[in-house]
Amino acid sequence: MKHTTIDKDLMLKNINVTIKHAVTTVNHVEQKNHLSERKEQKKTISNLTSTINTQKSVTKALTDNSISAEGKLERKQREAKMSVKRSHDVTKAALKYKTGLKEAQGKVRSLESRVEELQAMPDESNKKLQSAQLKIPIRVIKKERIGKMEDLIMEQLVTGTPLTSVRSNIISFITKVAPHIEIKELPSL
Repeated sequence: MKHTTIDKDLMLKNINVTIKHAVTTVNHVEQKNHLSERKEQKKTISNLTSTINTQKSVTKALTDNSISAEGKLERKQREAKMSVKRSHDVTKAALKYKTGLKEAQGKVRSLESRVEELQAMPDESNKKLQSAQLKIPIRVIKKERIGKMEDLIMEQLVTGTPLTSVRSNIISFITKVAPHIEIKELPSL
């Protein structure tokens, strides 16, 4: 029996050594697998990080482009609104000027007809003036034709007109009232 106990012990030791060796081998294999998995994970993480960074850059560039495009669009829309407003203002001004031009043309036509009427008037006025001049009894004032002139001189003297001004007053009065009358000479004072 002794032999069997030693054999058992030996067998147990062999089993223990085999188990330890198997455990060590498994641990080595596991460590190798774990290391290779970590390497793979690190590679994957590195690739994913690189992809994420690339995606961030692309996203930032797209966002910046989008913001820039929105700003340009808003600016273009404002410019379009201003252009429409200016166009509307120009159209209004053009209509206003067109209306003003029509009114001015109407006034010009009316003034042209008035000018024609006024151009015809001197002939009529000359005829009336000649007719009136023929009806005026006094055409020339000279010394011999005193008559009413004495009354005019006396009236001025009575109202206090100085003697030196009487002649010039008479000349001024006659040229204003009857410019067609010729004054050759006045009575002396």
